[in-house]
Amino acid sequence: LSLNSSPAESPQDIKNALSDPSNEFIIFVVCNAVGTNFRFKLPLPLLVPEYHVFGMIFEQDPQYGFHIITGVLKNGLAEAAGLQQGSCLRRVDGQNILGMRESEVRKRVIGGFGDYVTLSLQSS
Repeated sequence: LSLNSSPAESPQDIKNALSDPSNEFIIFVVCNAVGTNFRFKLPLPLLVPEYHVFGMIFEQDPQYGFHIITGVLKNGLAEAAGLQQGSCLRRVDGQNILGMRESEVRKRVIGGFGDYVTLSLQSS
């Protein structure tokens, strides 16, 4: 797999490219078993609902249980709200989320259609 003319060696490489605000599109080159290359040019931000929420990507620190924003997508709601990569999510609608499973935090952040959500953050 090649990504923007560089080898993509891990999922982290792809995640970094997707969340890099300088990328307006991303090109995947996939080679099949007989050596045929297939090129895919995708505009960014690439909206994959189960991967990011409101234009932010966050992950749970496995050692301490914190939920860290690892990416803010260009032109997303998170960017418009001023969220920054490296910030720690502390509360969702006033509820402490320390140690809560990542999937549960995502459900709380997404809420229902038209719901408002209040995030408490600690900047890096």
